[in-house]
Amino acid sequence: MLIRPLSSSPRHPPYLNSLSDADKADVAAKKTEALAKYVQGGCDVLMSPFFFLTLFLGLSDAEARAIIDDSLGNQRDEDSDLEDDSSNA
Repeated sequence: MLIRPLSSSPRHPPYLNSLSDADKADVAAKKTEALAKYVQGGCDVLMSPFFFLTLFLGLSDAEARAIIDDSLGNQRDEDSDLEDDSSNA
């Protein structure tokens, strides 16, 4: 069972509103590094991408679903391109 915060109004944690641009860039870099390590380490075997995006990177459920749907769409496009290339050979 997941426990959600009582307030659903802020889209991002309130402390992000008080960060300087340099601090925001630092947070973004750290989140990007965490995502890269998650992908490269094959951690999706241990934790689904949805839970990683929401619990560790702080995205909303809708944002996480949109990212996952987009990446699945990109994968289908790549698979389709590979099929087209093999049938043209």
